[in-house]
Amino acid sequence: FTDLKVKSKHLLNLPSQSDSDQFMFDSLKYEQLDQQQFDNFAFKMEQARARLNQLLLNNSKTRLTFAKEYILRIEQGYDQSELFSLNYDMHKQQPIQEKSSVQVNAKQFGIELYNLMQKIESFADSTKILAKNIDKKLSEIHFLPIFLQYISAKAINSTTLNEQEINAINTQLSIMLESRQVLINSNVRMVAFVVKKYEHSKIAFSDLMQEGTIGLIKAVDRFDYLRPVRFSTY
Repeated sequence: FTDLKVKSKHLLNLPSQSDSDQFMFDSLKYEQLDQQQFDNFAFKMEQARARLNQLLLNNSKTRLTFAKEYILRIEQGYDQSELFSLNYDMHKQQPIQEKSSVQVNAKQFGIELYNLMQKIESFADSTKILAKNIDKKLSEIHFLPIFLQYISAKAINSTTLNEQEINAINTQLSIMLESRQVLINSNVRMVAFVVKKYEHSKIAFSDLMQEGTIGLIKAVDRFDYLRPVRFSTY
């Protein structure tokens, strides 16, 4: 459990314990967003995430990097929920909490995705395979922002992208991360409010805040602002 938690913190890019107090102090300076402001930033973040996802998967050079890193993460023991979540058609289903088969479906989908990524890695020219077998599956996947950030950096540093391709990736990456950070910062107060209820526990406040921040970051990355649910409730 400890090993997986360390992996999660690394993937989420959380501050170290020594930096956590400063991180909390800086974040608590931000005011909480109203619903319209939150939706606007969530929209910007999702649009940039989707465009970045498309840029990375539509380019044969970055797609290969994408596949290799995805496979490596799974083989290192990362939970698939740290890499992606499934997109659901809002008009055809009930809230996700009421779908008893979601976990089973997600696990099966994860196996299929792993196999598809192996196919990409196995072929030098994966364009035809992507078009025939993978395109539909990839359209159903919500790759998480922090994973896309890692893939972007890896692709830029290890592949022969031209200047236009690099600029396109960096533009969407910046928009996504800036919007994401606003959403996180504006809700740290909510985490602190909950943590204050446990101020007499044996666990240090900074430790509780860091655990709460992990949950907050995961919620920001997975929250669908189009669903009729407030973020605080989610």
